[in-house]
Order: sequence, then C-alpha cells, then structure tokens
Amino acid sequence: ECCPNAECWDDTRFSYEQCCDKDSFGEGGNPACWSGTYNYEHCCLASRPAQSWVDVLTSGVDTEQFYSMDEFYTDAQYGDDFG
Repeated sequence: ECCPNAECWDDTRFSYEQCCDKDSFGEGGNPACWSGTYNYEHCCLASRPAQSWVDVLTSGVDTEQFYSMDEFYTDAQYGDDFG
C-alpha cells in the first residue's frame, strides 16, 4: 500500500503524487483527479476511513426501489394490495 486510502489510486492515470501535490495544484490537489466520493479529503488526507464495500456497491445506485424490511414482511404476508 502506497499511501492513504490506496483504493483511490490505479497507478496509471491516478497516483498519490499526481493528485495530492499541493505545491503544484494548491489546496485541494489536482482537480482533474476528483469525482464523487473520490475527493482530496478522502484520498489524500485520510481524514475519513476508506470506503466500505457497501458504499462502493451502492454508490450511484437509486435505492428508492428497494424494499425496507417492514414493507417486505407486509407484502410477503398480505400481498401487494395491503396498505
């Protein structure tokens, strides 16, 4: 592991040295490196823990369509017409 939050780096297009260099790019590092959950604070400062597998799996996914546990049990017991 090279640096804080190694999952941020693919060693070809994005590297810690290229993205986190405040001397070259100023505060916040290289803006071309950041998108969504991959940002300067997460990848360079390690001020937050690395992403969990749940965060990675559900990032960018609309979860409105998923049942909550209460809805699942209600529909399973009484069918879709209940409530």
